[in-house]
Amino acid sequence: NIYIYIVFLFFFPQVLSAQGASVESGKNRVQFHNEFENWLQYESTNFVGFWYGTGKNIGQSAIMIAEDIYAEIEELTEHRINEKIEIIVYKDVTDLNQSNIGEEELLNTFDQKTLVLGKKIFVQFNGDHQNLRSQIREGTARVFLNSLLLGNSLQEMVQASILLNLPDWVTDGLVKYIADGWTSKDDSALRELLNTDSYKDYKAFANQNPILAGKSIWFYIDSRNKKGIIPTILYLAKNDRSLDSGFYDVLGMSSTKVQKDSYAYYKELYAYEAKQTDTLEGKKIELKNKKNIPITDVLISPDGKRIAYVLNDMGRYKVILQHMEKEEKSIILRGGQRNQIQNTDYNYPKIAWNSSGQELAILFEKNDIIYLGQYDIFTDKFKQTEPITNQYQRVHSISYKNNYRMLLSATINGFSDLFIYSLVDRQTTRITNDIWDDLDAQTAELDGRKGYIFSSNRPDTLNKRKVRIDSIVPEDKMDIFFLPEDGSKLIRLTNTPNTNEREAFCFDENYFTYLSDNTGIVNRYIG
Repeated sequence: NIYIYIVFLFFFPQVLSAQGASVESGKNRVQFHNEFENWLQYESTNFVGFWYGTGKNIGQSAIMIAEDIYAEIEELTEHRINEKIEIIVYKDVTDLNQSNIGEEELLNTFDQKTLVLGKKIFVQFNGDHQNLRSQIREGTARVFLNSLLLGNSLQEMVQASILLNLPDWVTDGLVKYIADGWTSKDDSALRELLNTDSYKDYKAFANQNPILAGKSIWFYIDSRNKKGIIPTILYLAKNDRSLDSGFYDVLGMSSTKVQKDSYAYYKELYAYEAKQTDTLEGKKIELKNKKNIPITDVLISPDGKRIAYVLNDMGRYKVILQHMEKEEKSIILRGGQRNQIQNTDYNYPKIAWNSSGQELAILFEKNDIIYLGQYDIFTDKFKQTEPITNQYQRVHSISYKNNYRMLLSATINGFSDLFIYSLVDRQTTRITNDIWDDLDAQTAELDGRKGYIFSSNRPDTLNKRKVRIDSIVPEDKMDIFFLPEDGSKLIRLTNTPNTNEREAFCFDENYFTYLSDNTGIVNRYIG
């Protein structure tokens, strides 16, 4: 299907057209650049895409992905939409949070859902085209589901929303399920939550975790019944103006009974799995985090004496240094502001130790400017904190090459590639230069050769020959690669077309380790 679509675009270029667009952006929210003044528009069979500034490559990818998934969403929901869906594409979450388009509605993005306003979908790029696809699937699914349940006119939507009064687990959970299916990440999250015995029943669990609860229920229903059962439940619920009518007519039981049954099923499943899995051996490190704030990055120093980690409380972050033996901790950097009404940027700060464990690099963003600081462990001071070159739209990972240079995975012009960044003169040397996603980059040494280990969805080549983004979207699964620093042949370390491998690093010259969801559960492997 992808090949047919590519040929169609190649021979019939009028299907995908670009032209200037006037997009109302407002003047109330603080903006740190003027790229929002110039928007361009792409139009395809079912979508109209908008992008600005240097976001052309992301905009093209978004429209191609959207057309690729449209028929599948239409089939899954058994519903048709006559109007074109609009996709507003932002270069990253920082730009999304600056935008004044749909300003009132953008204030409701704090729960990390893809924002949908009528038939407008708002997406942002984090360097990973799989993630972009997930956002577009989620947004498209929400547009279809809203149309199916609530109708298309404002009057229909108001009446239906009042009469149905659907709980979040039904709508948000179903949208996410249509977008991603049931993933290993969902499975791991549900297993962890249910094994804690923190909830007395499914209702208590669903109230605090509506999206995960909803996905688990819809997966439970979908995996035990014939194809097309979910749209049938929704249609009957809409026609009878009652959610329970839909469940009774199709499943012969109430939605409450389905919730209880699914809750019991997952509890029993995870209890059984717990008996079959190995228990980790080693020392448990207690990180002081009483409020259970998300930990977005954590690294043990090369000498094993200290651990650095990042807490991000809805945008207000702390970088904490903790001694492994004494368990003494200190906050070495804090910043940002707590914001409950916008998407939290969990990408920053990034941290990296140098080889001696005497210096910790911290990369963070302030007012849309990326800064890099070098913290000296023994003087308890920053050696320097300076803005890095502004050609980077977003930095996804950092690693010391030596005391004067760093390896970065970063996005420029809508593509994530590998770079060497000089700490002395702020100059950049590009390592990869193509359309493929290159993430999780770390300096490494394998079989006596120094180089870079990273995750990528590329083929077995550095692709010096340019591949046009309007001919293919780089959204295959991630494998692990090693690139010797002398620029010799790229080495593929894993080859799993249906599985993602991420966050690889070498722990000696002969072995590397990485995360994989190959079994449906995320585990760490050694290669």
